Parts: sequence; structure tokens; C-alpha cells
Amino acid sequence: MLKKLAPLGGLAGASIAAGIYALKKGNEDRYKLEIPSYKKTAEEVKNRHQDGGLYLVDPENREWWSARGKEFKKFYSGDWQDFRNKCFLEAKSRKSEWDTVLGSNANYYSEASLVPSDNVDFLSLCVKS
Repeated sequence: MLKKLAPLGGLAGASIAAGIYALKKGNEDRYKLEIPSYKKTAEEVKNRHQDGGLYLVDPENREWWSARGKEFKKFYSGDWQDFRNKCFLEAKSRKSEWDTVLGSNANYYSEASLVPSDNVDFLSLCVKS
């Protein structure tokens, strides 16, 4: 009886491992369908502020978004993809304010220690100078 159950234990373990991998992989690409929308928003910001100001980094620049997300972790919950998603949603929702919040006189923070502790404009965390 035990000999018959042993292979089942190995099979169950392999199934669990495969399930965890699938969930992790799915989580990795959870915003994949949003990338075209992110790119459109980034391009609109870039075209609007050709004379200077702040801009949104290419949404496929994983290295930059990951580093930026880690730097500003205390201002949001989730991982770097959640940070990127929140940034682009914030940018899209505030399109009418772009000249103010993304213009040449807008706030830009190169690191989290420079961000004032009160009344932080989240969009100012999402841009590059």
C-alpha cells in the first residue's frame, strides 16, 4: 500500500510546484495588457513637454521602474508593477493638469529621502527629469 502512495506524493509535490510557478508567472505579466495604454500616455506626455519638464519613462523599461518602485516603496503598496500601474493611472486621470504637475516647474524627486512627509503628489514620484 505504501509503495502505491509514494508516487502519488511525488506527483502532488510536482503539481503544487507547477501551480506556484504558474501563479508567479501570471503575476509577473498581470499588467501586460495595459502596456499599449501606458505607452500611449507616455508618448502624449513626451509630445506635450518637448520643451522640457518631466516625462514618464518607457513602461517596458523594467530596470528603471523596478528601481524606482523600490526607492519609493513607502508611498504605495504592492510591487514595482503596481507602482508603475498606479503611476500611469494617475497620469491619465490628471491629463488636464499636465502643464502644472509635469511642466518645467513641477516637483521632481531623485530619491525618497527628498520627498516631503506631508502632502505628497504621487505623480511627482513617477517621472524623470
